[in-house]
Amino acid sequence: MACCSAQKSPVTLSRNVLTIGEIERSTPFEKVDALYTIREGQSTKDLILDDQALKVKVEGKGIVVISGCAHSVVIDTIQQALKLAEVKEIYVVAGGFNLVRADEERIKHTIEGLLQINHKHVAPCHCTGLNAACNLPKPF
Repeated sequence: MACCSAQKSPVTLSRNVLTIGEIERSTPFEKVDALYTIREGQSTKDLILDDQALKVKVEGKGIVVISGCAHSVVIDTIQQALKLAEVKEIYVVAGGFNLVRADEERIKHTIEGLLQINHKHVAPCHCTGLNAACNLPKPF
């Protein structure tokens, strides 16, 4: 029996806040970093399907997407939040973008993906990496 169970469906935490559930991975240029876990005494790949993020509706502004480390990749995380939103404008994308070990090509494509999303602010955090954070679409 597993110690934890992943929540595949979104969970409403309050009127304007919900988890976005399991994130569909469809962005071809992003790479999901496989980590490892121990299951039944064996080391197995963990694609971190239980990666979560929050969608917060801010009246008059749009939505705020807050990722943890975006192991499901930041563009797919944003797309999942947009699928669940009645408002299609992103006010802020905040959190870790999991680009700290990304190569230049992946960072470039992620930036291009962010530029295609209607957002006002980007707030990169811990695992985004300095190189990616310095090149993300402004304003911060």
